[in-house]
Amino acid sequence: MAEKEVTLMPDTTITISHGKNSKRLIVTGRTADGKPFRVKYKTVDQNKIKLTSKVDSATTIKVSVTAKEKL
Repeated sequence: MAEKEVTLMPDTTITISHGKNSKRLIVTGRTADGKPFRVKYKTVDQNKIKLTSKVDSATTIKVSVTAKEKL
């Protein structure tokens, strides 16, 4: 499982490299105090995702990326 701490700014996108070599992913986010945070993302390629943010102010979250089983 790849975990990264990122700071989301209003109306920006962030590209994260996760190294899972899969387009089938489970992406979860948690705020600094441990509450679940809804993460919107698109798969760029097998090792990168692009996060889009809908936050009003700068927010730091921890993003976890897990690969699903191959079909």
